[in-house]
Amino acid sequence: MIPTAEDQMLLDQFVQTCAFIHDDWIPASGRADWGAYDTNPFLLGANVCVVNTLRGFGQDYLDYLTDLNSLPEHIIIPARRSGNLTLNLLDDARALRRLRELMLERQLDLSVFYNDHQRGLDRLSQALATPEFTPTIYPTKTSVEAANHKIAGLRYAREAGVPTPESAVCKTLDEVLTFFDYPDRTYRGVVLKADHRRFIRAFTEGEVRRAVEQLSFPLLVETLYEVKLSPSVNMVRWQGETMSYAVTDQILHHWTHYGNSIPSEVPAAVARRIVEYTRRIGSVIPDLQGVFGVDYVLTCDDELYAVDINPRFCSGTYPQQMLLRLGLRLDEIHARYRLVECNVDSLSAILNDPAFVPLMPGQPDGIFIYDPVVYETPKPVNYFSYVAAAETPDRLEALEETMREIVARFKS
Repeated sequence: MIPTAEDQMLLDQFVQTCAFIHDDWIPASGRADWGAYDTNPFLLGANVCVVNTLRGFGQDYLDYLTDLNSLPEHIIIPARRSGNLTLNLLDDARALRRLRELMLERQLDLSVFYNDHQRGLDRLSQALATPEFTPTIYPTKTSVEAANHKIAGLRYAREAGVPTPESAVCKTLDEVLTFFDYPDRTYRGVVLKADHRRFIRAFTEGEVRRAVEQLSFPLLVETLYEVKLSPSVNMVRWQGETMSYAVTDQILHHWTHYGNSIPSEVPAAVARRIVEYTRRIGSVIPDLQGVFGVDYVLTCDDELYAVDINPRFCSGTYPQQMLLRLGLRLDEIHARYRLVECNVDSLSAILNDPAFVPLMPGQPDGIFIYDPVVYETPKPVNYFSYVAAAETPDRLEALEETMREIVARFKS
């Protein structure tokens, strides 16, 4: 259940066969959603990466990455014309040519974060193809189109025999209200899900009606349970093998995801069930290769339900793989990764703070910062992520308190 050094090699094999262009650009907003994500493959040990900028790092931090063997051999930075990294690459002939040359020379496929029609990946695939070699894009469009939508994901979970919340696929307001008013439902609240990004919780008929006005049919409408924990797990499927990362607990505030915590507080038997359920879900999603994840809820009645399928890299994949690459065992440490709002010139400013404790190879005590989100502001880094690791819960809390104090000083 906890990955071993041999398990780690499965993702390493995938990473070494790919160039990376990861970004969390969302078409509806025109910007990244949670973090920037484009430099997250540095944590995986990737050798060829396309990124928006290195502006948020600073030289001292880049030197630190080099010491950790986490600065790619080749970093391609296309001219920035929009928030869409793929389109920026397509519009920069020199950057595109360099990526094509590297992929042909090394016979690399392409790893992306999302694979959807709005991202321009069909055009990119054609642009990277040569008479000698045509790269495959992972995750494949087949797997993303099959499972990324809420309704489709529910179908695959049920096909795998995995419990899911009480739910109904509704095509009209009357159908939504019928489900909401059904007297035998255990809990009163519902969550209305339109797609991967759009979902609204409602507890009264008026809230249901207002939610429907903001969404489009068909809708997946689920019972909203009282929840004790929101565990999650990532897995790798590659060349006929499957490995699981640690089961983690999602950190949620007002239903918004801010990170994950290791070890999960779910009982060991439940954790084993989560891993088995996730394997089964991965086995029925067509053409699924690479990383995927499944989110669950453990209700106050100790019922376990799969609530979200992500047929792609997840926010937790990168820090967990980085901890493994640093030689840390996930079953012997306490760790937490989070998104942080800040105002700093670069990650080097955090790294060089006298109170900061950097995470180093083989030492389960410190913090690794990553994924600077850069805006056009006087101090360009407005967000970053970190993973803290320690041998005890008290030490982990102390490290996080230090991180909070450092960030507060830069904000003041």
